[in-house]
Amino acid sequence: MAEYNNLSTSRGNRLGVGFFKVFIWIFGVRHACRFVWFVTFFYAVFDRTAFKTALFYLKKRFPESGRLMRRIHFYRLITLQAQMFILSYWIGTGHQLPIIEKNPDALRKLLEDPSKGLVLVASHFGCWQTTIAHLVSFGRKVNLLVQVDPNTPIDKRMSILGMKDKVKYIDISSFSGGLLECMEAVSRGEIVCIMGDRVTASGTAKMNFLGTQAEFPLSPWLIAARCHCPVVPVFTALKGTAEAIYFHFSDPIYVQCPEDRKPDVGDLQKSMREYITALEAMIQIFPYQMFYFNLEQNIVWD
Repeated sequence: MAEYNNLSTSRGNRLGVGFFKVFIWIFGVRHACRFVWFVTFFYAVFDRTAFKTALFYLKKRFPESGRLMRRIHFYRLITLQAQMFILSYWIGTGHQLPIIEKNPDALRKLLEDPSKGLVLVASHFGCWQTTIAHLVSFGRKVNLLVQVDPNTPIDKRMSILGMKDKVKYIDISSFSGGLLECMEAVSRGEIVCIMGDRVTASGTAKMNFLGTQAEFPLSPWLIAARCHCPVVPVFTALKGTAEAIYFHFSDPIYVQCPEDRKPDVGDLQKSMREYITALEAMIQIFPYQMFYFNLEQNIVWD
């Protein structure tokens, strides 16, 4: 099973993080996002591991690029990722950016009935760390399926400090992979948010992604099938240099499968295809805001 590399945990240090905190306090978040271009230039030139983990995405998104252009694409990619981390910290301290929403009415209509829950599928795309903070504004309790690590400050990373009463973490490393807890939450009329591009132990399916095969998790679609609830993909993107955050809510996806048996992979793949198509459409618009770092994919496909 392919696994994603969390590059942010092995890059940067307390001194560097502290520097940007002071920089933001003195000069503001926009100037910090501009200054990060100087910092990421070093990684673009010398960080071979990060470049290798990004190669799968770079080759598929920019297939005509030579070595130099591919390195430039990588430079832009990691700079945007660094800007997302800066915004995640800044918003986590209580600040806000203007929100631009597209197609929010479809989600709001689903939430009109407080007894019915649903699954939201997010992605490692754009300002994904800020997704939960905005979802809380929809007036439902949000359950986030994550790997709970006591050494990782999830509240800060997901920009939800002060929202603990509105957000619950479901540990993906539990006995059922968190699926039972997620289904219980949906049955209570709550929102369950899952990363649709993060491989988990709950099972995967190989799907066509950017013209080749890649693994995607089954968990969001299994929950939707068993709870007979819709799945709504949500994508975020940074507009300009910390000017606004763009939220795109796709139309609800309904998992169609026979009721007289457990859903199998074939039952789920049609719905998964709809999500991946929406993700690929966003990648075409914001090519440097898809953070698909996967070393194992590069080993397989190089």
